[in-house]
Amino acid sequence: MTVSSCLHSGNQKAQSRLVQIENGSEILGAIFTDLDLRRIESEGKTLEEVLGGRLKAAAAKLTDDSVGDAMVMAKLDSMLGKSLYSLGHFEESIDLFKKATAIRLKALGPDDRETLATQHNLAEGYVLAGKYDEAIRIHRQTLERTQAILGPTHVDTLASMKDLGNVYVAKGEIDTGVPLIAESLRLSRLTLEPESELILTGTNSLAVAYQYQREYARPCRCSRRR
Repeated sequence: MTVSSCLHSGNQKAQSRLVQIENGSEILGAIFTDLDLRRIESEGKTLEEVLGGRLKAAAAKLTDDSVGDAMVMAKLDSMLGKSLYSLGHFEESIDLFKKATAIRLKALGPDDRETLATQHNLAEGYVLAGKYDEAIRIHRQTLERTQAILGPTHVDTLASMKDLGNVYVAKGEIDTGVPLIAESLRLSRLTLEPESELILTGTNSLAVAYQYQREYARPCRCSRRR
């Protein structure tokens, strides 16, 4: 290949990348374009409804052709997934987190921190969608990987352990969830500062789990018919 053809090929790739960047910017920019709160209220809608609709429209337009770079695609999928998740659109957020996870698994491998973080988001989406078995499967995978890579007392490992315990509690398998949360909290208190966020959230999770445990153990007081 001649120098001239190399330069031509490089220019074409650069132009194509610029077009993809512009496409991505336009897709994301459209989410907030002409976002008029007064008009939204006059139409009897809520800001959350409008944003949710625009986020879903943006997600539908994000394709390999429009963005080009797989890792950029994964980042955008994750960003939109988090936004939809926060607005209560759990099924749509799950789809985006699944796409981002697949991309990062292929490009970065299962042990990369970004891959593990995306899997965590996917699991949390499943939790809020009420799909506890899927959430448990992914949280357990994440816990096993973080234990192997980062060690048993790393803050990410302890957070994964707590999250897995929380899902078991949410599913009603409290006797399985409580020991996980309790062990995460015990190790957190040994290795982290007292004001650590993980200690605070772990303490709250354990208190909630114990409350559920007491309620499940409470005998049913059924009124007798006379």
